Amino acid sequence: MPAHLSRSATSSSTHNPVAAVERALTILAAFRAEDRPLSLAELAGRTRLSKATLLRLASTLEAYQFLYRDAQGLYSLGVKNLELAMIYQSMIEPIDVIVPALRALSARTGESASFMVRQGDVRVCLYRIESHKALRVHLRPGSIVPLSKGAAGRIILAFSSPFDPRYAAVRKAGVDYSTAEITDGVASICAPIFDHQGLAGALALSGPQSRMNAAHIKTLTRHVLKAAADMTRDLTGDDSRFKRELKIARAADLS
Repeated sequence: MPAHLSRSATSSSTHNPVAAVERALTILAAFRAEDRPLSLAELAGRTRLSKATLLRLASTLEAYQFLYRDAQGLYSLGVKNLELAMIYQSMIEPIDVIVPALRALSARTGESASFMVRQGDVRVCLYRIESHKALRVHLRPGSIVPLSKGAAGRIILAFSSPFDPRYAAVRKAGVDYSTAEITDGVASICAPIFDHQGLAGALALSGPQSRMNAAHIKTLTRHVLKAAADMTRDLTGDDSRFKRELKIARAADLS
């Protein structure tokens, strides 16, 4: 993971928050995926800031396009947030490698494919291609899940350095599974993806347990491992990088 996203890189500012900045960020963090534009009263209720403080901070955020206020005085997130999100994505992994590979994996399997990256103690869904089937698992890019939950979290922990002996079985298998760990009725198959620096992130294939069952798990696992190997090759230009990284991780448990 790039150093600029590590927890240590931000720890100094975390211990000495600037009140005005903290309040402004609280306003942005108040918006939820399912929201319609919010009134000043709704923002006040979510942030516990006074309306006077909200108006003052909102006007600055609006000036810098982090907030947008419509003709009715309702607030929504501004276009600057999208711009930063796109910059964030481009700084993590090349979109022209990851997204086409996710799209191909989803097309082959009929399930939803995601690319997860680590950020501190959580994993973030950076890219997502939804299944075309009516019954599917919905997850938005930007969704955050603790690393301690789910197969993708274990994959990230298993292949991060330094190696943790608790995840030796995951390293040996090169793949991990989860069933209803985060959402009832949902199953996932996950594998690591590597770049020149080591672990790039986790590839996850998710779908309803009714489809990702014992009869199909071996075939789906082969698809996931092949996609992970292909993505590693495309990120590194090395056909054997995926297998070598797995061997290095397994050998760590014997040293």
